[in-house]
Amino acid sequence: ARIPQGKHVMLSYTSINQDIVSKIADILKGENIPVWFDGNGDMKTDMYESLANGVENAVAVCCFLTSDYEQSLSCQSELQYAQKRQKPIIPCMLTSATAWKPSDWLEQITRGLVFVDFHNASESNIDYKVIDLINGIEEQITETSHRRIQPIEEPSYLFEMIKWHYKQNSRIERLINPAESFPIEESYINLAIVDSKEQQGKEKKLRDANQHETIMGTFEDIYGVKTPINVKDIFNTCKEVGKKVLVFGRAGIGKSTFCRYVSHQWAKNALWPEYNLVVLISLRSLTENRYSPLSSGKSYSLVDIVAKECFSHDLSEEDTSLLRKQLNKRTVLWLLDGYDEIVQNVPSHLQRVFEQLLNTPHQIVTSRPYFNTLSRSVRVEIVGFTDGNISKYVEAKKC
Repeated sequence: ARIPQGKHVMLSYTSINQDIVSKIADILKGENIPVWFDGNGDMKTDMYESLANGVENAVAVCCFLTSDYEQSLSCQSELQYAQKRQKPIIPCMLTSATAWKPSDWLEQITRGLVFVDFHNASESNIDYKVIDLINGIEEQITETSHRRIQPIEEPSYLFEMIKWHYKQNSRIERLINPAESFPIEESYINLAIVDSKEQQGKEKKLRDANQHETIMGTFEDIYGVKTPINVKDIFNTCKEVGKKVLVFGRAGIGKSTFCRYVSHQWAKNALWPEYNLVVLISLRSLTENRYSPLSSGKSYSLVDIVAKECFSHDLSEEDTSLLRKQLNKRTVLWLLDGYDEIVQNVPSHLQRVFEQLLNTPHQIVTSRPYFNTLSRSVRVEIVGFTDGNISKYVEAKKC
């Protein structure tokens, strides 16, 4: 196979199938085919290399399919990004087609493609099967060179990494016993629209109140009448071009859980597909310890905040430039969690970037009500358990 300098064939697989995929990789290398092969399979702590190098520089992506592959979030991210980047995909079956077939997202990607059968590979026939794979790779390279590919947007692996992180963050730790957790989909997120005019006067009473009992009493008064609203519909009442929603909730009601839930649902394509990226920022992280003052005349930017809060490694200059460009041109929703925890204690050198966050065109801000000084036309409250939730919860916990 004539593979350009600096390019390779990517092998995407789950760690449980590492032995056979390693053998296939060795045979391909023996045929002078450069291979990108992650020794950890799908057991990754960071998707950067897989997406930024593995997929981006691939002439073809060979995916080794089993039911485990279909369940792997890492494999799903790799293959969906390969499809997005219009990389030729060669599905290789490690399971008998009569015992298992791809479904859901995997079936959508591999539908109509020619499969290479490795399900009964052995020492005596694996070389012949790899020849079939090499033929498939060569056909794809030839076909791609003659095909007019539609213009592809710039690499979006940075966005995909954030999305992968949200998908990984799929369980909520129990408050009493953090060692136990439950799926984030089982969170009870109940919202209610708040009447803005009536509330603003009552909020002033909250801010003026000194006694805790007074605060809680007035809080209950504010939310006496509630109009339920579905999470997916909270932007529907926004009249402006930009979507800005304020989400209220008392301490411990689940504001941060709400942010984790909606970012996870967005990553799974279950919420707000109009946004290319959802950025979850815990505002309590904007501290002097985490963001030390810069040299004179310099200040932090939104790119700096996203780079630090959304990535586990330092971004290169090239990636930082790419991130800046894409944050400017893509439709981004900002989830700003914990306004009440920082508004009175913003470090002076972070005041500018804090204001930039609050001025982003599409945003959801969470706050306790009695620290709110923001003016937002759409206000929503997290109301906790409903009677229906309680019944459902008790039923689910029955042995």
